[in-house]
Amino acid sequence: MTIRFSRRASLLLFFAIVAAVAVAVYFLVQRQPLPGVELTELNGLQKLALDVMLEMNKLAISVALLVFAGIGALLTAERPLVSLDDGLQRLLITLSLGAAAVSLYASYVVYDKLVEMLAAQYFDPNNPVLLRPRDLQVDAVLIAVVLLAASLLAGTRRS
Repeated sequence: MTIRFSRRASLLLFFAIVAAVAVAVYFLVQRQPLPGVELTELNGLQKLALDVMLEMNKLAISVALLVFAGIGALLTAERPLVSLDDGLQRLLITLSLGAAAVSLYASYVVYDKLVEMLAAQYFDPNNPVLLRPRDLQVDAVLIAVVLLAASLLAGTRRS
């Protein structure tokens, strides 16, 4: 059974998904006031939490960019492993690109909120201002990788 989408339907679906994700991200990452407790210096555990958070952010950015590079390589290879003529593969690739883009945006939000917190001389890694974008970032990058793998599996089954 083959799912066929016209190019126009795929484009409309992609923009609908992007709009839905943009609205969801807007409501998930609303500006919340920071508590009034100020820090003059981070203690050892806070420094460690900040370092781990930054490294996880770098990892998520790297994986999201690898998804973009992997899709580009799969589509432009001498013998492409993924075909945009197949509706299912096109849908999976489009959703994978969208999820990777959401992960990159959430990474930017995490960095932005960290800078905002540290500029206000405050740091709480469990604050919802940081937790929500971090969760979105990790979930989106995992979804992007799974969808990319699913598109590869769909391509190998058809050939």
